[in-house]
Amino acid sequence: MKKILFFLATLLIFASCENWYMDKHLGGSDYHPADVRTIDYAFTEADYQAVVANADNEALALAACPVDSIKADSIVDYTIYDAFKAIADELAFSGLAPAETYVPAFLVEKFPQLSPGSIINLTYNYTTVDGTVETKSTFSLSDVWGSSIYYKQAIVGEGQGKLVIQDVLIDPALSYVWKYDAKYGMKATAYISTTQTNYASESWVVTPSIDLSRAKNPQLSFDQARKYGVDFLKECFVMASTDYAGDVTQCNWDTIPFNQDAEGNFLVPDGSSWTFMSTGEMDLSKYVGQKVYIGFQYTSSEQGSATWEFKNLLVAEPQE
Repeated sequence: MKKILFFLATLLIFASCENWYMDKHLGGSDYHPADVRTIDYAFTEADYQAVVANADNEALALAACPVDSIKADSIVDYTIYDAFKAIADELAFSGLAPAETYVPAFLVEKFPQLSPGSIINLTYNYTTVDGTVETKSTFSLSDVWGSSIYYKQAIVGEGQGKLVIQDVLIDPALSYVWKYDAKYGMKATAYISTTQTNYASESWVVTPSIDLSRAKNPQLSFDQARKYGVDFLKECFVMASTDYAGDVTQCNWDTIPFNQDAEGNFLVPDGSSWTFMSTGEMDLSKYVGQKVYIGFQYTSSEQGSATWEFKNLLVAEPQE
C-alpha cells in the first residue's frame, strides 16, 4: 500500500512540475508546437474546385464586381465573378481570377496545422489568350497567407489588362503614343514613319493599385527594349505614386531609378537593337505598408522620339 501511495505521489509531483514548466516556458495550456515548413505543392483538379467552393473566395469575387452607382448593392457586371467560377471548369486561374487573390483562403483550409513562417511553393495552371500554361508562385504565412508576388503581368499573351494609358501631350497628327502590341507588349512612340516626323509628347501607362501592406522588401522588375530617341534616361521614366486617383497630373510621383553596374553605367537598352533586357530588381521598399501605382512616363520632342517597349511586369520579394 505504501508503495502505491508513493507511486501516486511521484506522479502528482511530476505532473505539477510539468504544468509549472509549461506555464513558465511554453505559454501554459494554450501551447501548441510550431509547425513551420516549406512545401512544394502542385494543384489538383479537386483543389481548383475547392477554391471555387470556398465561401470566403466567393465573397471576394462578388465584392470585386462593379455595382450600380445608385443602388450600391446591385451588381451590374458579373465578369469577375464568372471568371472566378470558371476556375473550377477550366482547372486554371486567369488574369481576372488570379491565384494571388483566391489561393490564400484555400491554403487556410488545406494546411490548417502550419505555423507562421511556413512557405508553400505552388504550381498551378494559368490561362492566357494563347492557352493554358503551368506557372509557379510562392505563398508565405505570417498572420495570414499571402503571395510573395504582389503584382504580375506578362502583357504579351495576356493583353493590356488593367494597365491604363493617359496622354498628357499628344499632337493631332498622332493617333496614339502608347499602345498594346500583341508581339512586343506595351509600346510607345511619337514618330510617324510615313512622314519621318518626330512629335513632342508625354504619355503614361499606369498599373492598377499594388498592395504592399504585407511586403517586406518588394522589388520591381520588367523586360524592356528601346531604339532611337536622343537620351533615354531623360525621355523615359519609371515612377511610383501612393495618391494616384486616375489622373497622372493630379498626384505625386517618385522616380524609381534604373540599376547601375559597378562602373556606374545604367542598365538600360543602348538603343542599337530591339533586344529586350531585364531591368533587374528595382527597390520599392520605401512603399512597404502602402498601396502603390507604377507609372511608365514616355516623353519625346521634335528632335527625337524613342520607341520604348516593356513586358513581364513583376513586383515581388527578392529572388533567392
